[in-house]
Amino acid sequence: MPANNKPHPTIVRYILDVRDIFPSHEALPLALLPEKTHPGIVKFFHHADRKLAFGSQVLQRLLVCRIHFHEEHNASSDEEEVTPSDIDPSTGQARPVRRRIGLKDVEIHRDEASGRPFHQHDDDETSLLTPPKKKPRFLEDFNVSHAAGIVILAARVSEIEPPVRNPLLEHPSGQIPVEYQRRKRKIGVDVVPTKHSPPAGPDKGKREATCEENDKWIKNFIGNQIFTKHEEEQILGEADSKRRVRKLYLLWALKEAYVKAVGTGLITDLLAIEFRNTPLFDVDDKQRRFRGVELYLGGEKSNDWYLEVTAYGGEGPEEASHYLAIASQAEGLREEDLLDEWEILDFEKDVLPYGPFPRMPNKIKRQS
Repeated sequence: MPANNKPHPTIVRYILDVRDIFPSHEALPLALLPEKTHPGIVKFFHHADRKLAFGSQVLQRLLVCRIHFHEEHNASSDEEEVTPSDIDPSTGQARPVRRRIGLKDVEIHRDEASGRPFHQHDDDETSLLTPPKKKPRFLEDFNVSHAAGIVILAARVSEIEPPVRNPLLEHPSGQIPVEYQRRKRKIGVDVVPTKHSPPAGPDKGKREATCEENDKWIKNFIGNQIFTKHEEEQILGEADSKRRVRKLYLLWALKEAYVKAVGTGLITDLLAIEFRNTPLFDVDDKQRRFRGVELYLGGEKSNDWYLEVTAYGGEGPEEASHYLAIASQAEGLREEDLLDEWEILDFEKDVLPYGPFPRMPNKIKRQS
């Protein structure tokens, strides 16, 4: 159990900001990851896109390492022989022993139907890799997104193993993938910038758009089978072009998170999904998060889903650089889970311990 005997959260939230690490003249530490992931990273021409793809692969495997494989445990006579060098003289207790499970050892698969990633967790895995007296956790679902220099991941985790589905009821043939034999509560996540930033010119990065450019960009989404009439009115009803861009991005993040959660992607009829009560900056002072969004499916209000939007970056919600949206089935959520903050990961402290590097090489350290 975590400190203070609090239960583990049922929603896990990670942020990895890759903007200030791995400068463009340095190679990414691909040795952290399985070789089969490398082509999907280096295929991108721009280094910024490679960093996002790299961060996505890292977060998925880091989640599995943290949830299913405990990084360390105390050696005991029941597990292995304890030698004098294993004893900490200051405490008289066995020193922690590092688990040999790293990012490179984690297999991530992709469902052919939905394109969603998943980890194939065997029933025996928990008993083999969970130290004694540690309560196992079960990874029900996870989703990852990246944009404008940051990568985020959200996951549903349970301390109670999800019940097994009856394959004869859902698939008369009984032939269903192992990963879907347990009822798993779904989650989707999306991150978007809060500003429209057109190219500044060849090799000059991006710049802030003018009011005219903002409104011209917004017109591409109006009447184009993306937003409902009510959502378009929300966008166009904002006071100025910057706020209209923010509202468009906020609604888009919610739509993307929801369709990713249900596993249908953008082939979904987006006009059948409508979000209401989406104020731009009405977020909690501490969490900078709004949880009052309402979901309508086919014109009917749905209470089966939990929705949140968090403003990330900047000094206040109006200066936020990104919106982070989560859509998850509401079943099984506790109020304390909904208040947990996003964990902002430090690459050297939180990621490298799961790789082959004893410490972060100078060439890939965060630039000061």
